[in-house]
Amino acid sequence: MALEWALKLSEAHHWSNILWSADSQKMVNAINAVEESSQWDTRYLALGCRRMLGLKKWKLN
Repeated sequence: MALEWALKLSEAHHWSNILWSADSQKMVNAINAVEESSQWDTRYLALGCRRMLGLKKWKLN
């Protein structure tokens, strides 16, 4: 997924002050959800993206 790749790239280059955006509202909702996803196909991707965004205090719209 492009978002996961971009998050890893931003971390590797120590980028900050980034406005994150995605065109898949379903994935944005899964990443921003309070509860953990039960869908096996997106669970670990969503959790990984949520963790990286949370560590940097970045928001995803």
